[in-house]
Amino acid sequence: MVLTPFAWILGGGVLVWGFATFLHTADPLAFAYSFTGLGALTWLGACLLFGLLARFGFRKLFPLRRSFGLLAFWYSLLHASVFFGLDVEGRWELAIEAFWEKPFLLLGLLGFFILCGMAITSFRALQPRFFLWHQGLYLALILILGHVVLAQKTLGLFAYMLAAVVLLVFAGRLRARRR
Repeated sequence: MVLTPFAWILGGGVLVWGFATFLHTADPLAFAYSFTGLGALTWLGACLLFGLLARFGFRKLFPLRRSFGLLAFWYSLLHASVFFGLDVEGRWELAIEAFWEKPFLLLGLLGFFILCGMAITSFRALQPRFFLWHQGLYLALILILGHVVLAQKTLGLFAYMLAAVVLLVFAGRLRARRR
């Protein structure tokens, strides 16, 4: 499909823009966390919405689901790299201490592990064998939503929008199962 390369170009373009902005911000670490984390959530939300819309007749959007899911994985990998590479500077003892002090980090890590498994098994030849693993996306979505909500001191518009997308996706899944 022609739109799939467009999705990757769009994802890369957003990343380049974010890096250019990163160089001129007052708090680069906070910006890197926000940009990569919100970027991963945005791509994941698009992935889930395309899957949901495909169930309701928009079948041409379904092939984009995999591309946007992989974009979500790459942005979440960058998000985890910001934590391990920049925040704790690759020191495992600091990472373990941070996990102990901030439980929302464990939720994000568990969600990230699920996304890693999905990315590894996203090849078309492996997808039928790992169908149940890919259903774990919904568990990952709940874990990531918990990660976002617990990490924020105050919930903003984006957190509410994310919660609305999660509810919409679950409602769509329940409606599709009843058919």
